[in-house]
Amino acid sequence: MKTSHLTTLLIGVAVLATLFGVVYLGGSGLVLDVTGENATGAPISGVGLLNNRLPYFDLPNLIGDRVRSSDFTDTPLVIVFWSTWNTQAADEIHILDQYLADTTSQNRLVKVVAIDSQEEKSVVSSFMRRGGYQVQTLLDAEGITSEHYSIKSVPTFFFVDRAGVIREVYSGVLSQRVLMNKIEKILQ
Repeated sequence: MKTSHLTTLLIGVAVLATLFGVVYLGGSGLVLDVTGENATGAPISGVGLLNNRLPYFDLPNLIGDRVRSSDFTDTPLVIVFWSTWNTQAADEIHILDQYLADTTSQNRLVKVVAIDSQEEKSVVSSFMRRGGYQVQTLLDAEGITSEHYSIKSVPTFFFVDRAGVIREVYSGVLSQRVLMNKIEKILQ
């Protein structure tokens, strides 16, 4: 009887020590600094692309048509990398959909593309249909485009001016107000 209690105690201590090690040693990678790197020096999603031309992509949409980055020549563009399994990223689709539903002339000047990374078409289609979302959604089933854009987390936004230059990269959740402010900047 005493041996089983001792074994349980030792297993509990080992689990706690492992969790401490993961949080203590790995957790420093969660802290970001102003240089666009986390505490371990790893880059934040897409920061290396800032003030550079939009990398080429050629991806299918939900009905199978190919959409290319070159389709947005001379058009300001917002790209968000997201996944349905990430609640915060999925919430951003709702915010983008609200933006697109607003019929002001400014909203017609900016195109919005959501690139879903590494999920089945049926999962993404179901999510978009259930929400009634109209955001143009592209499928990066293999994650190759996400790699080219250095995506480390979702949601990650790219704000591209009409010259095709990435003017801002933002990883994390955006409110409607912050989204509008960032879009105004790429329209200037």
